Amino acid sequence: MLALVSWLIPYGVLDDVFAENSFLTVKIVSEFSQNLKQATNIPSLETKLVSFENVFYLLLLSGLILFLVDIIRYKQKTRKVRLRSKYLYETKSIPVFLIPDSDEIFTVGFLKPKIFVGEKYTKLKEFESIILHETQHVLHKDSLWLILITFIQRVMWWNPLVLLLAKLSREYIELSCDSACKDKTANGQYQQDLAQILMRKNHDNLLVNSFFGKSKFNVFRVKQLSEEFKMNKVNKITLSSALIIPVFILTFMLSINSTSAKKLEEEPFALADNQVDLILKISLETKNTDNTISIKRIESRVIAKFGEFAVLRSDKAGLEVSIKPSKLMENQIFLETKVTIISEEGNSIQTPSLMTTNGIESKIVIGDGDQNLELIVLPVFNQI
Repeated sequence: MLALVSWLIPYGVLDDVFAENSFLTVKIVSEFSQNLKQATNIPSLETKLVSFENVFYLLLLSGLILFLVDIIRYKQKTRKVRLRSKYLYETKSIPVFLIPDSDEIFTVGFLKPKIFVGEKYTKLKEFESIILHETQHVLHKDSLWLILITFIQRVMWWNPLVLLLAKLSREYIELSCDSACKDKTANGQYQQDLAQILMRKNHDNLLVNSFFGKSKFNVFRVKQLSEEFKMNKVNKITLSSALIIPVFILTFMLSINSTSAKKLEEEPFALADNQVDLILKISLETKNTDNTISIKRIESRVIAKFGEFAVLRSDKAGLEVSIKPSKLMENQIFLETKVTIISEEGNSIQTPSLMTTNGIESKIVIGDGDQNLELIVLPVFNQI
């Protein structure tokens, strides 16, 4: 179950979560970020990279639709069964209902579970074992586990390993239930009853606990009651792989995102004579009252026009940067900047400005020790 649930962990955002708990870092290309906004009408960079994120979200959305269909089918099935069923008796505070002219056996309900049993089984000598089995499902809260398994199975419907894990999880639920029933009966009575009644077939709904399974698995259930259930090598390898593979996927996705961002940042842009390509790195270090240091960073690429302010704002970092380039000489420009530090106590403004040369990275640091602002800029423009 742990292996199955591990696929729901949003590994892609863990890096951001950890970053927020230590120091705040925003490292992105401005034209492609929802957190970093460029307020001026500056030409946007274009990329031909296929958005894996959009495809992934589309797959997840289709999975959610499948899950909703399961919920609707579950509601329809249980409503029809309740309308035609009759109250039989109660066991361990769990009501048991009889379904006339039916060969179904299952448990439904998450908060108020109920056991439904087909009329044809009430006269069988194995009837008590059937009720015992369904009662164990209720006591083990298997309906809640089942809806979680179904949710993961549907959301990750395109992942064959998740489908395999969902199948194994359902089987382990049945094996656990069988084992509990075995412990509550003497002389192997439950095993004998199980062997007799598992020859019958039943069509399952994914969201209901049903007594029956596939024929091959039914034989396995009877066999396992003769010995203590232990995971074999195949089970262990499968579950281990399910835990390891998400880590590899995380590493691969982070590598792709990092490489793509770097390519976008380094991609050449056809500049007009009145434009300058600026790669900015802004870092604000603040000394807190407990002597800890908090760091806010913005790393961005901006296409600005000479004589006009370009504005960048990061609500996440709590910084707004206005920068205006002015051409001094053929290969030199002057950058006038205004950095607004946004906080609940009130905004403060720093105005680091510097002269820099085409294609050469320049840096300026201003501050009083308690709060230091560092501005690094690499300009590229056409020399006329």
